[in-house]
Amino acid sequence: MTRRRTIFLALAIIMGLGTMMMMRSAMSHKTAAVDNSSQILVAAADVPAGQFIQPQHVRWQAWAPEHVTQAFIKNIPTEKTDSYIGAVVRQGIRAGEPVLKGQLVKPQERGFLSAVLDGGKRAVAVPITNVTGIAGFVFPGDRIDLILTHSIRSQDDDKVSQRRASVTIVKDVRVLALDQDASDQSEGKAKVAKVATLEVNPKQAEVLTLALQLGTISLSLRSISAETTKDGKPMAEVVSFEKDAFTLDSDVSHIIPRPDDSSQVSGQIVQVLRGSKARTEENFDESKKN
Repeated sequence: MTRRRTIFLALAIIMGLGTMMMMRSAMSHKTAAVDNSSQILVAAADVPAGQFIQPQHVRWQAWAPEHVTQAFIKNIPTEKTDSYIGAVVRQGIRAGEPVLKGQLVKPQERGFLSAVLDGGKRAVAVPITNVTGIAGFVFPGDRIDLILTHSIRSQDDDKVSQRRASVTIVKDVRVLALDQDASDQSEGKAKVAKVATLEVNPKQAEVLTLALQLGTISLSLRSISAETTKDGKPMAEVVSFEKDAFTLDSDVSHIIPRPDDSSQVSGQIVQVLRGSKARTEENFDESKKN
């Protein structure tokens, strides 16, 4: 009888321990579910407007469930911080503040490009090829110069009817997107695109629009180090068309004869006659001829 009682007691203890373990497991899962539902996405650092979201910019943080609204981004199984990497911030967010759904714009969403642009800037698209686009090694976020290559009529040189020249027309502009992809392309794989979208100021937009009608535009990748003047100010963005600020075909190949007067490519040369006197004017303005 004692042996039977001992067996029953042992079974009761085992069943009791099993029940306790099952209850504890169920409660831990329930607690985890509650914790996840009350976690929201917050800014891990100050994120200014127009900034591309990177992993170090956001994190999940526990939040009082009664204070969580539909505008917050909740930590649920289908939601990951990775899904917001590459999005752009519409309005600046302070460190520790909740990230609201309306504050972020993902690539391909409406209004994404306007959110990326800095104040006072414009977006201009430039067609590129494998050669003019540096074989795909230009990525969104890089800064570039733009070189125009075009033909010039030679009126004063009988040996050459048409000359070719190249000139840097715009300096230090940001690449916003390649084709329709504005992600940072963290994998670093080269991509041969057909169109580069650039961030420029209004004057640069006019220069580029006209340059596209004159000849071929090529991208020139700049160093990641900022280029500044002696007093620390950024270099001029629009290049002035000064004498010798261009490259002629004869500068590249000695077979092509040099022009007698290289000033012919910098402006219009007119000979002005006043009575018996004559003089030559460069960049002649017809409005002042009288």
